Amino acid sequence: GLAKVARPLNNTASTMAPKMIDPPNRYLDGHKTGFLLHSEDLNIAHLTHHSDCIASAVYRPVDTDTMLVSSPKLLEFNNATLDAAAKHWKPNLLNCCDVTNPEGILSWALENKLEQIVTPYAAVGNTSQMLEKCKHLLSNHGVQLTQVMREYDIVSWPYATKGFLKFREKIPKILTSLSMI
Repeated sequence: GLAKVARPLNNTASTMAPKMIDPPNRYLDGHKTGFLLHSEDLNIAHLTHHSDCIASAVYRPVDTDTMLVSSPKLLEFNNATLDAAAKHWKPNLLNCCDVTNPEGILSWALENKLEQIVTPYAAVGNTSQMLEKCKHLLSNHGVQLTQVMREYDIVSWPYATKGFLKFREKIPKILTSLSMI
């Protein structure tokens, strides 16, 4: 017969729930900085004011550490969005290259003598897990990984727990706290 319980593959259930926001690493002014672009957040407008950027990388994962393999159409779509974002942000992405795993990110950081890597925040999923691995790997080599959240994400996050209808009630409070109304 049919299974009575659907157990998650490779323990993904515990990693897909939104995590608590860790206090962010502070951006280090005057340090050699690299941008890391990933598909979880392709808008780096909130990062472009960091003038210490000397290198950039685009994270393009390959399906190797999972039992689940992405469809060719999904991989094609992800690569197209990364290509479009890299093209759009090209003036801000200096010496840009592709990286596919934490070890590749470490090599890129060491090659460019980076002291910190700045990247958009990834809340859940494979990219979030990869960044968590990177954080420890990089720190062992003296490189800080800083995930940056936009102010509106920080203000909205605590209210995004019960679906849109509950969240909708908080929108005026959020906009007021952001001085938007």
